[in-house]
Amino acid sequence: MSAARLGVALDDRELVACPLDRVQPTDRIALPGTRRGTASRDDLDAAFGALRARLEEAGVLAEGEGARISVALLAPLVHFRRIELPPLSDDEVEAVLRRDAARYFPGGVYRRVVAASPRVGGAGEVRAVAAPAHLLEGLVDAAEASGFRVDGITTGWHAIASALPEGEGPIGVARGGQFQALEVERGVPTELRRAPLDESGTWRRLIGSSGVTLLGDGADLERARDVLTAAGVAVRVPTAGSSASALAARAAADPSLRLVPDRLRVARAERDRRRGARFMVAAAALVVVAIGVHWAGLRSDLDRVRAERADIADEVAPLLAMRDSLTALNEDVRAVREVSGRSYDWTTALSELALLLPRETYLTSLSGSEGVLEFEAAGERAGAAIDALRAARSLRGVRLEGLVERELEDGETVVERFRLGARVRILELDGEGR
Repeated sequence: MSAARLGVALDDRELVACPLDRVQPTDRIALPGTRRGTASRDDLDAAFGALRARLEEAGVLAEGEGARISVALLAPLVHFRRIELPPLSDDEVEAVLRRDAARYFPGGVYRRVVAASPRVGGAGEVRAVAAPAHLLEGLVDAAEASGFRVDGITTGWHAIASALPEGEGPIGVARGGQFQALEVERGVPTELRRAPLDESGTWRRLIGSSGVTLLGDGADLERARDVLTAAGVAVRVPTAGSSASALAARAAADPSLRLVPDRLRVARAERDRRRGARFMVAAAALVVVAIGVHWAGLRSDLDRVRAERADIADEVAPLLAMRDSLTALNEDVRAVREVSGRSYDWTTALSELALLLPRETYLTSLSGSEGVLEFEAAGERAGAAIDALRAARSLRGVRLEGLVERELEDGETVVERFRLGARVRILELDGEGR
């Protein structure tokens, strides 16, 4: 069973909670502290503890059961400003705001958590929000101490802007004698103006005749309605309800803007790391299962093929033998055709050998094999025989093999004995050997 989900709106006076996944009355819990403009850790511990007790009493949560909450911070706990910056990427804007948070949001030496709304105006216009880091860290700690897990923190302005329809003029929020006019474009707050509620003339000039969607609680709402109506401003009350805090609580999970303190950032990164590790393990398991299924399929196919081969083995054996015989016969035919397709011109070679050798030269031995002719001869000059045979058309590469042996008489050579070799010309024949 999934954990219950709650939307929470928080300011310096009260905590308002609304279940997001069921119909349940809104719980309002006053902060016990007397210091306005902030919420101490003790105030937050007391508020979340009281919320836990009420939810258990109403049966929304069982004892020891956790819940997930999305928080919308209302003024004066969070600040909104429009800032002019050079054209920068979203990451660069965030880095500049973190570095110069004290410059853009003066007042106090505490550390701030900042965020930028999605840009809907010019390239250099940035709508930024900031809240004290110690407030957000204390909020997360207090919520976790009471069994709640914080999914995200946004501003009440962004939550309200996402919950109300566009095109109905600015949104007015009356709280504690102050009036805030919020301009909205594409569901994103773009301008925030504040002034005492009694300055009706100022609001008449700022809002104009288009009217305002008015939010507030109790006496503040009635007083604001009277003042604005007297000033000639058309006042509309949304059908979703007139309570700004209740509306912000119901829409706390919707906006894209998030204020992320270091504690929540680390916890979220750790959850993402664990989730990634689980995904990797699951992916590895799926790969192993897929390999197993594939291997089982291959084994099944192999066994089936083996069984089919065994069934037809007796019928195939004679065919295999015939195939082998035909293969051998084809090889023999190919060899015969290769041999019969060419022949060495032995006849012409022997004729030219007899005709071209010098008259005083005679053969003493003759041999021929694979187109190579070798012979031994005797005569007056070996060189004359070599030169004569090089003119033969049927002999190629006539060469002397070995040494020339000379017989001498009275110091003069009378006979030279030598050994010659040559390649016999090949005759290309037609398919019938002609």
